[in-house]
Amino acid sequence: MLTISRTLAWFSVGLLGVGIVYSSVVSAGDDDLGVWTAHPYLSSSSGTDRLSESLREAIRKLPAKPDRPDVFAEWCNAQLYLRKARFYHDQRDHLTFAWEGMARELNRFEEALIRLKGNGPIEPPAGYREEGYWADNDGSFQPFVRFIPTGKPRQLKRPLLVFLHGYSPALNLINWAWIPFSMVAFAEQDDWLVVAPFGRGNTDYQGIGEQDVLRAIEEMVARHGADTNRIVLTGHSMGAMGVWSIGAHYPDRFAGLLPVSGRGDFYFWKRRPATQWPRWQQLLIDAEFGGSLIENLARIPIYSVHSRDDDLVPVEEARHMAEKVRAVNSTMIYRELPEGGHLIFEKTLADPEVRQWLRTLTSAAPPPLHYRTWSARYARSGNPLPDGLPKGPIKAAFLDPFAFILAGNPPSSNTLERFRKAVQDWALFAQAMPRLGRETSGDPPSEYRDWNLFLFGEPEESSWIRQVLADSPVRIENDSFVVGERRFPRAGNGLYVLRPNPWNSNRVVVVQSGLHWGEQIPANHKYDFLPDFIVYSSETEFEGLNTALAAGFFDPQWRIPP
Repeated sequence: MLTISRTLAWFSVGLLGVGIVYSSVVSAGDDDLGVWTAHPYLSSSSGTDRLSESLREAIRKLPAKPDRPDVFAEWCNAQLYLRKARFYHDQRDHLTFAWEGMARELNRFEEALIRLKGNGPIEPPAGYREEGYWADNDGSFQPFVRFIPTGKPRQLKRPLLVFLHGYSPALNLINWAWIPFSMVAFAEQDDWLVVAPFGRGNTDYQGIGEQDVLRAIEEMVARHGADTNRIVLTGHSMGAMGVWSIGAHYPDRFAGLLPVSGRGDFYFWKRRPATQWPRWQQLLIDAEFGGSLIENLARIPIYSVHSRDDDLVPVEEARHMAEKVRAVNSTMIYRELPEGGHLIFEKTLADPEVRQWLRTLTSAAPPPLHYRTWSARYARSGNPLPDGLPKGPIKAAFLDPFAFILAGNPPSSNTLERFRKAVQDWALFAQAMPRLGRETSGDPPSEYRDWNLFLFGEPEESSWIRQVLADSPVRIENDSFVVGERRFPRAGNGLYVLRPNPWNSNRVVVVQSGLHWGEQIPANHKYDFLPDFIVYSSETEFEGLNTALAAGFFDPQWRIPP
């Protein structure tokens, strides 16, 4: 794997100047985990010379990946601190506080090392702390912030408050961590745990953002003894939208939902009813948003708070959700403050009525009587899935281990540039670099077989793409993109298509050819409207979305439905 890493070092070095999210993990032992996203400072002499001696020394100190769960958790924390120190170092010409930030993260790293070198069980410190976990989908160490009550004996089965932050275009690896003061005060007084997931930045807590939230909860259970029957999901603004969505996807995992100053119904938000959207777009919307999955919220305690004078998220959004939820859940509480604007979360968590409501939540909600879903990933016992669910969408391929592959042997300059843009899109979206690879002669090597593969290239250059699309009803022929019996010019258009993986039946392959996708789409919504297949033009429509010439989902047999 180190050989692959070095062959791609030239590419990663070129990305470092694009933006501050392009700080990959630097570690001495990450090859045990399959992280080979090209560490340019470790794989080229000129790059290594740029590292400060203190950061180089820290990298050398990192021990090999341990097996014991508590030690592995602390090792992941140490990796996160190294990643953040590297982040500061890479941005030392742009951040006046870069050296102070790097020194702070290296101090945290040294504290983690002391715990790693101990012989007994690792006892994490109480209070406020940022921790990290290993995300195997893109091979990155991701952060979450947690609070453990101080001055109290450590115990298992404490209730857990999960706080989802709001949207900010400035969010990145070093500028996001926050737990409201009133929440910390409540947790300290009532002996609750608190966790604030990163959510991969501004993902609306959908897809990989939702995955991050669930993973942070799992870490709090495994590391700090959170009670799985007393988990309350709360959030502000974008975080409140995440509460509605994740709560509707997993209603029986939470003891209650507390959305504050947020919206939950996509169609109401955009003032465009479902009937005015193409069916394939409806499916993508309905699979994610709580407003389309109201029946799933019928049996969970909900307390929604909004301010009448909110000038960012109009109060009508909360009133609309309250009306929809009350039609199936008569116990829902909706409270409207006369004033306070958008930033009312501190006030909400300090309110005695809200705190008393939290204390009444003693167990997870029972499973919904009628559970609705549009995605197989939300399958659950006792709630059979409807027939004919879509295979994808494409963004679901990001939830398992995946790699971006520069397809072609050799690739053209146009393919290389499109690949570069695709990697930049992911890094801006997910706050981490993806695994990177390039096509080799013959079938993919063994280290590629366990991943979903994103192949960027053209069939004339790539035998891998030709093999993936050999029996596909969506394919590329000479000058045409072909969808069933329909043909569209390749010139000036692009294709994204999801297909079964010919080298591993448990994985998928995504092929992207032609025009780069989403030049005008905001970074945090880049993958929202990619179904199983789409042929698109350079013209744009809703919020920068490329105009679809043909789009849809495959049936369970990978055919195009009528």
